[in-house]
Amino acid sequence: MSQYKALWQGSLIRVFEYVLDIFVMVLSFFTVIQIDMFFAYNEFFTWDLIIGLHWYHYWQIAAVYLLATAFMFKMYQTTLINNSFRNALQSTFAAILFMNTPLILFGFINPTNFIFSTPYYTFLVVGVEFILYAIYKYLFYRILGHFNRQEVLMIGPKNEVLELAKKFLLTQDRSKKIKYLIYVEPNQVLDESIYCYIDEVDKVFITESLDMNNKEFILDHASFTNFKEVIVVPKKTDIFLLKSKFDTLDDAMLLRSQNMHLSFEMRFIKRTIDLIVSILGLIIFAVPMLLVALIVKLQDGGPVFYKQERFKRNNEPFYIYKFRSMTHKQTYEMEQTLATHNDPRITKFGRIIRATRLDELPQLFNVLKGDMTLVGPRPFMKSVVDEAMDKNPDFRYRSNVKPGITGLSHVYGRYDTTPEERLRYDLLYVRQCNLWLDIKIMFLTIIIIFNKEAGLGRSRELSFEELLNEKGRALTKVDHQLYDIFLVSNK
Repeated sequence: MSQYKALWQGSLIRVFEYVLDIFVMVLSFFTVIQIDMFFAYNEFFTWDLIIGLHWYHYWQIAAVYLLATAFMFKMYQTTLINNSFRNALQSTFAAILFMNTPLILFGFINPTNFIFSTPYYTFLVVGVEFILYAIYKYLFYRILGHFNRQEVLMIGPKNEVLELAKKFLLTQDRSKKIKYLIYVEPNQVLDESIYCYIDEVDKVFITESLDMNNKEFILDHASFTNFKEVIVVPKKTDIFLLKSKFDTLDDAMLLRSQNMHLSFEMRFIKRTIDLIVSILGLIIFAVPMLLVALIVKLQDGGPVFYKQERFKRNNEPFYIYKFRSMTHKQTYEMEQTLATHNDPRITKFGRIIRATRLDELPQLFNVLKGDMTLVGPRPFMKSVVDEAMDKNPDFRYRSNVKPGITGLSHVYGRYDTTPEERLRYDLLYVRQCNLWLDIKIMFLTIIIIFNKEAGLGRSRELSFEELLNEKGRALTKVDHQLYDIFLVSNK
């Protein structure tokens, strides 16, 4: 039945969900029109009359509204497929706010020739959409959770499996559960005895350091022979081959991959956008920046700005500017230490501007100077770079592009995401960098402003066993001669 179960994760369900998204959006819109007409004429009108009147006369607004919906829902990935309810709803609410912005602006710019009797009804549209989407997404999530229950197996070196399993538990997706953890060290060779465990699950997660021969052994059975979905934590070479183009040499098939640098054209486009946006940003945020500067100065009399050496393209040093969020009397060693969630060095107001990313606004000056770009890998302190380079020399490839105010690791990671994990995101960005990706990252950054964990890190760091215990589950060792296999079951 695995091949049929995959339907619940496929394109058909995605299309169905998207059609429902559009329907709920249209229903919300015309519900507010009905409310407006009721208060104007003290009676309800039939839906066909309302739709006929307004859809014909205001088809331009409807067209723009639908396009904005399609763009924002695609941008924010509002689907519940392979996503937690919390993340999907958060993305949906962000999309609703942005897709209604043109409607709100049009209403207040041209209030006498508008679809509502007053433009303030556009805010009611947003409210109705919030309510209807919350109800509809929850019901859809419960249906998916019932028909799309998935069990997974994770395999690889013990430390990597436990770290990946911990992240899996933190996703808060109740429809997906870990069933087996299999620890395989680099020098071990898999045999067919693990096939029976793969057959019992829907997905197989493979960690980064599992031997390539073992990876192919798993793929042969799980993906090529059966209908299992295989998810792999990528190595550098895996990322390099993404977006490769098919090519031939005589009758030999080849994959042609571009180098891990930005083209001249892409660098020119990014620099042009950087100049325009940084100048406009400094003008728009001038007043908020002055207010933040004033509060930072008044709280303890220390300096307003915090200047620290970071590294730009080709690992050349530069000084990054931020609003100071910590106490100003620190030693050099303290300054080179990353902040933690409850770091006593962070001031009360500092916690606010760090959580909302307001402390990052002075970096617009770095962008204007050309040391940084709007979107790219985040610049790290020298101590972090040195430590990361010692562990993984590939860390230097992040500097193939300019560092950015925001980036892939910024929107998908957290403040306390490890440098090793950030490296994967940064290499992926270098591999896939394009204008659309930059626009998407900038829109996603707006959500992160309201994500406390992303700005300050998690309030507590639990081990896999502690998380498992919180969810009422336990590990039971499976009797196997070759590998350490653990069954994850309810207590």
